[in-house]
Amino acid sequence: DVLAFADRTDVVASSTIYSDYHQITGINAAASTLISGGGGAYRICTNATCNETPVPEFVTTPSSIVAGKYVQLRLSSGAGYGATVSTTMTVGTASDLWSVATAAQDTTPAAFTIPAVTGAALSSYVQSAKVQVTGINGAVALTIGGGGEKYVRVCNDANCNSAGEWTTGSTTINNNQYIHLNVVSPATHGTTDNRPVTVGTYSTTWPITTINDACAGSPSPGTTCSDGTKFAGYSPDGGGKMFTTTSDYGYQAFAWPETYHGVSNWNTGRANTNALAPHGNYQAANACQNLTANGKTDWYLPAPNEMNALDPNRAAIGNFEEDGVLYWTSAQMDGGGWSGGIYHVMGSDFNGYTGQGLWLAIRCVRRD
Repeated sequence: DVLAFADRTDVVASSTIYSDYHQITGINAAASTLISGGGGAYRICTNATCNETPVPEFVTTPSSIVAGKYVQLRLSSGAGYGATVSTTMTVGTASDLWSVATAAQDTTPAAFTIPAVTGAALSSYVQSAKVQVTGINGAVALTIGGGGEKYVRVCNDANCNSAGEWTTGSTTINNNQYIHLNVVSPATHGTTDNRPVTVGTYSTTWPITTINDACAGSPSPGTTCSDGTKFAGYSPDGGGKMFTTTSDYGYQAFAWPETYHGVSNWNTGRANTNALAPHGNYQAANACQNLTANGKTDWYLPAPNEMNALDPNRAAIGNFEEDGVLYWTSAQMDGGGWSGGIYHVMGSDFNGYTGQGLWLAIRCVRRD
């Protein structure tokens, strides 16, 4: 009768695979047996489970069989994914090609998401949650895209107690392992970086959103900005937002030795400071221009009208000297053969001028 062994699929690679038991029928005399190809072997049993003593051994040499007995085949599966190995079994005049095929590689994991990160600090390393990958077989590629510094590692458990080394953007991952990511966040406030993450043929994104700046929009004077500076009001120099440090920058002379360069604009302290500082002896202007505070380096000594705009907010901003204390501005005045620096009287809108060698308080500001 027909000789047919059911092919095997999705078998484990590099394993010993056995066929079902096939009973020989339809013959009335001993028939020859032969197996060939693929490294196959066979055995002849008296029953459908081969539970006999002694247990028949698998052979590769020709033999003979009579009706009613059973044949079972054996093959070693291929070493890779989707690999097929075949052997031909012949009994009398009937033959069958028996094949075993390893499983094809599944490179598409079950859908997963990486929880979003919000409120991240600017330009700082941010780590993801550990996310398990399932639904694949064998190692598949894992990649995190986007610019800047980016690292990925693969863990064997949800706490990453057993983790590989951090690598720069790509590695491989196996089924049931965990993804752990580490990247540098955006450099601007309220910005979302949707990092592309690819595992095999599946892609998703990891959203990282930086902290909103408390001084965005229309903040109240005295608001502490995300960088730690204070919103000080609006500058008369174009109406832009003006910011200051959380405290004064001590006492300085306006200029020593005293000199005069005609820097007298009452509205634009930035331009005044830029004009004074290169001359070297303008200590107050130089102190602000050389200041690095809260990650900023564009500080300047305010102009008289900028001090007038800042003064009403002094309580909300905080840490000014008491009312009546003199603060240098960045403007000069020619007193008719005698020049001085213009000062502001804290707690008022009064500005006067005096000798540039006096040591008065200074408060540096900046504008976006």
